[in-house]
Amino acid sequence: MSRDEFRRSISVKIRAAAKALRSEWDPIGYGQIDDLPADEYESYAPGVVGLIERGADDTEIADHLASIELTQMGLSPQSQERLLDVVRKLRVAVGASPSSAT
Repeated sequence: MSRDEFRRSISVKIRAAAKALRSEWDPIGYGQIDDLPADEYESYAPGVVGLIERGADDTEIADHLASIELTQMGLSPQSQERLLDVVRKLRVAVGASPSSAT
């Protein structure tokens, strides 16, 4: 894969992750805020895709999301079970294989 193809591939994955973060994770409104900006969680998508691409397991990614909720958003983190469900949906969205280590 050329460098340009790789960049395009990662770009597509980041857009897919941002969309999934908004529809599946959404710690601000849990999908109940109709006017939440489409790009509300875009800034978190590259980090999530990076973890997935690096081969992080589901628990590590869920912990990353919990850390964002707590430290960057000032929210109480969602349950680990809920976050693991979000991670599974993120993997599907970006076309990544499920992690065997959870």
